[in-house]
Amino acid sequence: MDRTIAVFLNHLGRGVIDGFTEIVCEVPVLVALWIILLALAIRLDPENGRRAALTVIVALLVHALVSEALLKHLILAEFPKRMRPYLAHKDLIEPIGFPFTDSSFPSSHAASTAAIVTVLGASYRRFAAVGAAFAAVMCLSRVHNGMHYPTDVLTGALLGLGYGAVALFWMARRERAAQLVASK
Repeated sequence: MDRTIAVFLNHLGRGVIDGFTEIVCEVPVLVALWIILLALAIRLDPENGRRAALTVIVALLVHALVSEALLKHLILAEFPKRMRPYLAHKDLIEPIGFPFTDSSFPSSHAASTAAIVTVLGASYRRFAAVGAAFAAVMCLSRVHNGMHYPTDVLTGALLGLGYGAVALFWMARRERAAQLVASK
């Protein structure tokens, strides 16, 4: 089923949406987008914007520690890596954009984007729906581009949701501790 959906999405809109899906998944574009959004938040809403930026940094640190260090380079390194769809099914799936060759599971694009969207959505409720829609488009683009299977992006997104929740929990505890110290 995973392969069938990956093949279908890779062929869907071929030649029409490829440029868009490539841009949506470019790491420098994503980094620039998040920096611009956080800079705007800090500029327009200094107190909450700084809080959101710090929480995003914590979420990304949790992502780097869990997804990249523990999962991909420690735990999953002991198992055969999951080949990217365009490599596993060269006759069925054509790569679009930068041809990553590392393990496709889980999707780091999906995890980091979901973590950031979780934090920004909690910090700015008006952003939640737009952020979730962007994350969904980016995840579908990763499958369309032949870099991931649907379960790769689903797992990455769920992990990212958890990383964002951990960061929000950490920030709330930090603020409660600061309030307790200030009230003494």
